[in-house]
Amino acid sequence: MTYSPIKEITGHLFECFDYYLFLRDYFKTGILLFGGLSIEQLKTAWESKYVDPFDDATNDIMLVDEEHLQRKDL
Repeated sequence: MTYSPIKEITGHLFECFDYYLFLRDYFKTGILLFGGLSIEQLKTAWESKYVDPFDDATNDIMLVDEEHLQRKDL
């Protein structure tokens, strides 16, 4: 799953988490996030809503920061 560039926690992020939690029981699922969120912000958002440990999902989350989005040689 991918998610477009964001810099703040929104309902759409929780929707992405919801899909991830559902699909991971059936498929190898990951989340690719573009933008300015840190892993700490994601953990705080996750722990505010879900009982599943965030650490279980960290291997399935990839963050691409704005610096890498600006590079032309990728």
